[in-house]
Amino acid sequence: MASYSAVRICNSALTMLGASHISALTEANEQASACNAMYEPCIDELLGRHDWVFAKGYSELSRLSDLHETEAYQFQLPSDCLRPLRLYGYSAGSQPLWFVEGDYLICSETSVTLVYTKKIEDPSMFSDGFAQAAASLLAARIAPAILGSPSYLKEYMETAELDYRRALQVDGMIGNDYPPETYDPGYDPQITNRG
Repeated sequence: MASYSAVRICNSALTMLGASHISALTEANEQASACNAMYEPCIDELLGRHDWVFAKGYSELSRLSDLHETEAYQFQLPSDCLRPLRLYGYSAGSQPLWFVEGDYLICSETSVTLVYTKKIEDPSMFSDGFAQAAASLLAARIAPAILGSPSYLKEYMETAELDYRRALQVDGMIGNDYPPETYDPGYDPQITNRG
């Protein structure tokens, strides 16, 4: 896996557009200005669209209060939570009822561990496929500003979607994070552990 930076991802996007490269997002030129405005929203959008392996977080949430009227409990979401995914330790069919209100998770359980997508600010953590998908999405988003016309926007968006789907395929091939007893209702340790 290569090491990525915001500038490297932006330069990949600029290359797709046939534009000059930048050395920093703070440069005083059109390319840097467009990249600086759209880089973070593009990254957050992609992170929020999938349960990426490199961006997965687990956190035992702090219970803040009891909501007596509903027999539910309020928990503080982690500060780096971009997208809550599920409660850890439950199979898909046995998840307790939970929902999010603002920065809080409301749940009927007295203690919960949340599986979530973390906001990743260090691009060196990105997978190769994610970095490529990010560059393609960024190219599509800055194309009108850089090229002065939205005429190729559809093609850039199609490329971005294709790169996103490729990244999903690779990410989906990377193991799984669930112990068998939490996702397989037919799991039997007596059978599984036989040699």
